[in-house]
Amino acid sequence: MTRRVKDVTQKVGSGATPRGGAAVYKQSGVPFVRSQNVLDLSISRNGIAFLDEEASNALRNVTVKSGDVLVNITGDSVARVAIWEADEEARVSQHVAILRPNPLQVNSRYLQYWLFVEPQKSSLLTLASAGASRPALTKTMLENFPFGPHSLVEQKAIAEVLGALDDKIAANRRVVEAAQGLAVSRVGALQESCSLGELVSVARTTLRPEQMDSAGVRLFSLPACDVGYADTVLPDEIKSNKQLIESPLVLVSKLNPRIPRIWAVDPVPEVMSVSSTEFVQLVPRSDLGVGALWAALLAPSFSTALLEYVAGTTGSHQRVRPSDMGQVKVRDIRTLSEVNGTLLTQLCRLHNERMEENRTLAATRDELLPLLMSGKITVKDAERRVEKEV
Repeated sequence: MTRRVKDVTQKVGSGATPRGGAAVYKQSGVPFVRSQNVLDLSISRNGIAFLDEEASNALRNVTVKSGDVLVNITGDSVARVAIWEADEEARVSQHVAILRPNPLQVNSRYLQYWLFVEPQKSSLLTLASAGASRPALTKTMLENFPFGPHSLVEQKAIAEVLGALDDKIAANRRVVEAAQGLAVSRVGALQESCSLGELVSVARTTLRPEQMDSAGVRLFSLPACDVGYADTVLPDEIKSNKQLIESPLVLVSKLNPRIPRIWAVDPVPEVMSVSSTEFVQLVPRSDLGVGALWAALLAPSFSTALLEYVAGTTGSHQRVRPSDMGQVKVRDIRTLSEVNGTLLTQLCRLHNERMEENRTLAATRDELLPLLMSGKITVKDAERRVEKEV
């Protein structure tokens, strides 16, 4: 008999919106997970909101516990799936569903892998697109979704070998977060006494796909920014114009600045690099380093200031014009000491190196996952491959 998700879970249900909406979000407290925080196979802390005790208690029926699998159920990010593995409990928005595994039936990590891998991912997307003006998955769809054939012992073995890669990815993310935090602290004492336009120029070279290197290009897109690394793609996979990246610079998203997307990029000569036109390409003055600019823009005050220049009628299509971005007051990194400037360069390099390592680790995981699920390779074969990576 075919098992369904409802047969192996203790709970399937969506979250809720706190009374007062975004007005009740805090800088600390109980994490409030929104769809933007649920990436495939990872939870992003970038832009995560927090609730105080009163607001979180009002949402106690949508509590997320360690081991819960979260699935985005509406919008463009529908069917993205990740596991909540933090010790702290959280709450989720109405755009995210909680799947609470029954530990006697299913391994949590296996459940997220099962929902992520093909053909399950495509099946979820097909369900979400049926008969609705906006992609959406219902509770009934998730409950009745087919579940994998593996026994609990087999699930744990598959999850353990793939989890070794995800654990290394998570460790690298912790290093990245620490590097970001230290970078921000190093510019924290500087005065916000200059406009961004005094420190940078804006690069604007645009390419059509047919003008790109036929061997492939590194594409710095908004989704890639969310996971932290760019992929190399062929030009025929790119459907619109992009911006050429010709020198070290910092990308800042002009779309939906409530979600901070700030990315230091150092192009490599061997591969053409391009970015989405939703990014503004900021090239630091010749006497300033990319690391220092990156740190200044990571400061929360910069993202907060961008919100004052937002134009747009809906929450999902708000933008900041590059000319307005140039007016934002930022930390005056021209006054930075040489020692701190060098440190910020090193922190930026460390950040990018760990994220590039994550790209390789994720590629290995994504290669092994369908092979393990289909039985085309054994767990032992996968273990030997993983040992070389971690």
